[in-house]
Amino acid sequence: MIIKEMILPDYCYNPGRRNRPNGEIIHWFSAINIDKEKRFEPDLIYKLLIDMNLDPADRQYDIYHGPRWPGSYQFMIFRDGVIWQLVPEDKKSYHAGRSQGVTGATYLNTKTIGTAWVGAKGEPFPDEQYNSGAWLSKYLMDKYSYPYEHVERHSTVRKRWNDNYPDKKKAPKPDPGVLFDQKRHKDLVFA
Repeated sequence: MIIKEMILPDYCYNPGRRNRPNGEIIHWFSAINIDKEKRFEPDLIYKLLIDMNLDPADRQYDIYHGPRWPGSYQFMIFRDGVIWQLVPEDKKSYHAGRSQGVTGATYLNTKTIGTAWVGAKGEPFPDEQYNSGAWLSKYLMDKYSYPYEHVERHSTVRKRWNDNYPDKKKAPKPDPGVLFDQKRHKDLVFA
């Protein structure tokens, strides 16, 4: 499997060193709010990732209101199975926000790898994406020596945060969505 380096500008992530990853958080991402027909197009998605990390006055797309809204992932897996590396593995991406992992660790941006699967609500992920996603998860698990139980959905780690820190509750996260088949993903990781 080939990983294409498409490193985002360093204002899209924390350029300082991060902790050794002890897990992976799976997300979804698309440009559906920009162009429904081109929602999965790599160039548009890349532009949106850069744009959402800019100050509001500098943004091209007016879909995020208020102050700078940082967001990034170490890896993105496209619908055809192509994998892009967006943030160096030893840097902190802004992917999990207030979250709590299965180990009890919080603020998982500093402790996990963020992986975004290009997709949208109500749209199943294709076989190519499952195959590449499983390959990437296995690669990361082997490289950083953590178990599959540390590969979690963004929705799960946010729900756990909200359940355990009700005074700091944040909006629920839907991704990677109900159509992400975690059992299928796990079976492919161990195939």
